[in-house]
Amino acid sequence: METRAIRGNMFGDNIRIHQGDVIHHYDPDTSLERLLERLDSLPEASFDAANKQRGESCLPDTRRDVLAQIRKWADGDGNKHIYWLKGMAGTGKLTIALMVAHQYSYKRRLGASFFFSRGGGDLTSARRFATTIAVQLAESSPELHKRIAGAVASCPRIRGLGLYDQWERLVLQPLAQLGAEAFSQPLVIVVDALDEYDNNDDVSLLVRCLAAAVAVEQVDLKLFVTSRPDQPINVSFDGISTDVHQDFILYGGTIAGERLAHIVFAERLPTIELDRMYMTVLEYSLTTKLDPEETERIRELFRRIVGTIVVLFDALSPASLAMLLDQSKETIALPLSSLHLLLDVPEKEDRLFWLLHPSFREFLLDEQRCTHAMFCIDAKKAHRHLFDCCLRIMAGHLRQDMCDLGRLGMRVGDIPRSDVNKKKVPFAVQYACRYWAYHLERSDVDPQGHGGIADFFETRFLFWQETLALIGRLADGIAMLQLLESRLPVTNRRKRSTTTGFRGSFSKMMATLVPRRGQNPSSLRAVVYDAKRFLLSHSSIIEEAPLQAYCSALVFSPEASIIRRLYMHQLPKWIVRAPALSEDWSVHLQTLSHSESVHAVAFSPDGRLIVSGSDDETVRGSIF
Repeated sequence: METRAIRGNMFGDNIRIHQGDVIHHYDPDTSLERLLERLDSLPEASFDAANKQRGESCLPDTRRDVLAQIRKWADGDGNKHIYWLKGMAGTGKLTIALMVAHQYSYKRRLGASFFFSRGGGDLTSARRFATTIAVQLAESSPELHKRIAGAVASCPRIRGLGLYDQWERLVLQPLAQLGAEAFSQPLVIVVDALDEYDNNDDVSLLVRCLAAAVAVEQVDLKLFVTSRPDQPINVSFDGISTDVHQDFILYGGTIAGERLAHIVFAERLPTIELDRMYMTVLEYSLTTKLDPEETERIRELFRRIVGTIVVLFDALSPASLAMLLDQSKETIALPLSSLHLLLDVPEKEDRLFWLLHPSFREFLLDEQRCTHAMFCIDAKKAHRHLFDCCLRIMAGHLRQDMCDLGRLGMRVGDIPRSDVNKKKVPFAVQYACRYWAYHLERSDVDPQGHGGIADFFETRFLFWQETLALIGRLADGIAMLQLLESRLPVTNRRKRSTTTGFRGSFSKMMATLVPRRGQNPSSLRAVVYDAKRFLLSHSSIIEEAPLQAYCSALVFSPEASIIRRLYMHQLPKWIVRAPALSEDWSVHLQTLSHSESVHAVAFSPDGRLIVSGSDDETVRGSIF
């Protein structure tokens, strides 16, 4: 059984919602399965997820020697516990990784698998790497299941820890607690496409996690890792003793199914040959037997649709892509129908587009490599188009009470996920809410001169917060506001900028958001700053009950808050009197609280951060 202690400000006699922090406590009899369900794992990362079922297989006799060597390593008792298979794009690393995972799953010796994928949303991030590996490891052994569940029970806030802290608590410590005979044979973990992890600065930390796992003496763990031979990964593996890992460079190519089977790979495929191959396929598929008018039409569709696919931050289905681009499904299909050699074009509307070779994206976006004007994609223009599409789809679909809850106190956990994804918040809308600021950041758009941004903050900011909370992505909203704020001119005095210029009428206030020539373009930054403060202050309550964005979040914001003034008309009619509050935001940005006593405190050198250590085994911070 789960109990909760909630502290903070309660608002309203008929609403059981509190403004503050929610602290979870767990009774000893909480089921192990329920504890593991609290980990934010990523099922799509597993080798047997639906997005891996594309029928890849090695071409006859091309990689049997490689697979035999991998099996010899995995089944042997040597000291090299990490096998790093590296090779350029198109050499068949994914196919081999899938075969290794399938074979050792069949032998009941697969501990876990994680397949990174660029353009795959969370599949490009290590944010859920440790929790995903831990959940899969728990399935391999009842004793390990118990140990990992115990780690979750002892640290309710484990989802908020950093990567290595999560890895230590969920993987290293449970493995170290096992008996020497827990596994009679080596246990295999497969990590594919490490080069598609989106943070080169942190890849060394991820490699350090892997190295720490094989150092656990209680379990004979074998880690099979694939990647391109990129410099950050090379440097990371150079930091590991060669006694621990062995490398194998994969040359040549294995190709999914019969696609591109007519192309003969040399022992190594240089970039110039890869570019020639891509250009040949594109010209053959899209320009053969076309008259000039048809060629121009296909060119425009290629840029609009294929150009969108290669710059997406997350994969979309044909139906979602059509909705995002405001195109018919038939129009979407037209330039893609001839590109099955390079794109995995799904037959079903709810399946996702996938690039068969990540290097295809790099080729299209590099004008030095893709020299044909018909096919080269201007990344900035593509991101601008997607940014505009995101604003358009949010304008057309976001509204108050997206899921028709009708109750201000309705908690996210009580809303069926299927109702959110399938009925109320289509994936195209979710994509727009999650990524509009990132497309803006990579485009050539000047935020100061784009009227759609001002309109967004004036009319849909709270709807956006509610939607992010419904899909569990409210923290992404804070990151996007910080990103947008960084692109705007700095005001001379930030605190007063949140009020100066906004004490006039509503229309005058909003007119300053898109300044005319000669005006001071500082007001949009003031709005974005205030929006960020609003979200930082009320994120805990909005995450719990999204409709509180229109109630307690407004009421408990300072009187001079721009967001409060813009949206006070959204307050429920039964609120006749608001509590007395400070006029403006304080210098204190956010507090991440403890559930136990604090026993250590330290300040950062610049005085902007204070961190504390607690008996709840966490380190928290307050930002000023």
